[in-house]
Amino acid sequence: MTMMGGRFPQGKDEVGQTVAGYPTYEAAQKAVSALIAADVPAREIAIVGKGLRSIERVTGRLGYAAAARSGAVNGLLLGMLFSAILVIGSPTVPIQAFVGVLFVGIAIGMLLSLVTYSLVRRRRDFASVMQVAADHYEVTVSAASLNRARGILNAPGAASESTPTAASDPPPAAPARAAPEAPPTERRAAGSGSPRLPARVTARVRRRPPHPAPPGPRLPEPRRSGPRGSGPGPRAMTSAGALNVPVDLPTGRVETVAWHERAEAGWATMAIAHGAGAGSSHPFLVGFAAGMRGEGVSTLRFDFPYLTAGRRMPGPPAHAVATWRAVAALAADLDRSPLWAAGKSYGGRMASMAAAEGAISPAGLVYLGYPLHPPGRPDKPRAAHLPRVAQPQLFVEGTRDPFIDPHAQLVDALAACADARIAWVEGAGHSFEVAGRRRDAATIGAELAPIVAAWMRERS
Repeated sequence: MTMMGGRFPQGKDEVGQTVAGYPTYEAAQKAVSALIAADVPAREIAIVGKGLRSIERVTGRLGYAAAARSGAVNGLLLGMLFSAILVIGSPTVPIQAFVGVLFVGIAIGMLLSLVTYSLVRRRRDFASVMQVAADHYEVTVSAASLNRARGILNAPGAASESTPTAASDPPPAAPARAAPEAPPTERRAAGSGSPRLPARVTARVRRRPPHPAPPGPRLPEPRRSGPRGSGPGPRAMTSAGALNVPVDLPTGRVETVAWHERAEAGWATMAIAHGAGAGSSHPFLVGFAAGMRGEGVSTLRFDFPYLTAGRRMPGPPAHAVATWRAVAALAADLDRSPLWAAGKSYGGRMASMAAAEGAISPAGLVYLGYPLHPPGRPDKPRAAHLPRVAQPQLFVEGTRDPFIDPHAQLVDALAACADARIAWVEGAGHSFEVAGRRRDAATIGAELAPIVAAWMRERS
């Protein structure tokens, strides 16, 4: 339902920034529905018509007969109103009076229509309807949600969630290693009314110095197109390929796609799921997977069936759980190393549900921006199942992520879990972008890998 005439913020930027353009209003409506379903705040979204023009469509020629017919219809409605008032005021009124008032209304309507037509017929002798049309329509959002909205709609220009790239894109340059946060030790103090937040350890990622880096695993160097002697570094993948994954859904068997990329001397395998708005070939996940292979972890990125089928909206949670079950079985066939489950936002939440239901039993779970609740709606938490996850859990979270605001709500939710830790990334949003730091999405993803790998080694 659309309501016209509301009050909007004043100023030149009152409708936000453009996410994408569409040739029809219906297409723009579908885009808005996709954004709202992905938890972009509805109040920050607008549809802006561009190139507005007024169109008057002629519906027929007017004459005295046509004017009389139109007036009779309007008068009939007027007569029925007067007749109803008469009956309500005098229930015993005879039917002749009711019919008489009805005909009086018809006569008044015809007379008014004929008089009006006689006054304007020399200037206008046709009937028409007016409408306002636009050449195209733009969907806009506030600046705070711009990058995420572009990622959801796969629109160009996003810094962190933009048009997906192929899985064969070269991995980004390696950042320095960063240690994860110590386990949360929040407990309610005796006699106090509020929980004490754990000490926050911020994961700060620095540029690699030009001199020799400290010892330890390194991220893979970008692949070159030259001769074999200039090939990938010591941790580059040795094999990769797209695989078809059969998934048994409640509605029948479907197929989705996965990319298995093996690390040299790999000591673990990580299945990586995408968020609701972008597939597993999104630069963020490509960079994160490359960083994990640099840490000696083979990766298995995969798409949920709804995305493979060309739909933008995720299916029921049961479909995602079934997909995780199928991917875990595939990983067991591909590699004998321990399987770890990871996911960006929606993908991580679906992994936690699969683990809570016993559909998968990974060595641990990693959530890259867990969507604890829709932005601005802490009254709708998504954490009731987390205590049922028996495996270790790592929550990599940005301190400016609206999906976990207030932070105390996340801390309280994890207090009931058997083994849960939060690794905070200072100043980062839901896509781990940091204001004032210009980095591409692949680099952002790669910089999280050392944090995750260090935690995995502790739990291995």
